Amino acid sequence: MIIFTARLASAEKEKKGGQFLKNRLKHLLNFRDYFQTDSKDPVDFAGRYPPNLQHDLLYLSSYIHDATFPINQVELREKRLSVPMERSRWELYDSLGTLETIRSVLAIEHVEEMSWQLAENLSAVGIFTVSTIFLGEMFWDNFGGEGNLEIILAGIRGSKLRIQVGENWGLEQGGFRLIDLADDKRPH
Repeated sequence: MIIFTARLASAEKEKKGGQFLKNRLKHLLNFRDYFQTDSKDPVDFAGRYPPNLQHDLLYLSSYIHDATFPINQVELREKRLSVPMERSRWELYDSLGTLETIRSVLAIEHVEEMSWQLAENLSAVGIFTVSTIFLGEMFWDNFGGEGNLEIILAGIRGSKLRIQVGENWGLEQGGFRLIDLADDKRPH
């Protein structure tokens, strides 16, 4: 493995470099333009077939950022993981100027196994706060290969819910779905 490190000699070069990078990247799509909405309709977001999986996980991560849920309410039944949560509606923040919350359920299909890594001050009866969701090491170490992969629901202070899914995950209806429960919006 080769690691590259670059350092700028001064604050002036850093400022010029930042502006240069901004100019170089201005042609790229702005994620915020596609994520923010004025529609207060409840979200019903499902993953799509590959190769859109990584893109869809980015959107899912944005939807569930800062969501909270009681750890003891997470349920794995017949290879379907159900996570009832209260999520912040970041997609409405620009249009409302305030942050609402809504009850939601995240369902993940074809789950083979799940395990918790909880921070010292968090127990199985505690409240988990979501930071992000991403594909774990199994995916990247075995990219393009066969076998199970892992999805990590990362919380604050280093807590994680590690979700191992079967090798066919994502091939049938994208493998996950986030559904808001209508008429349950509350100010945050």
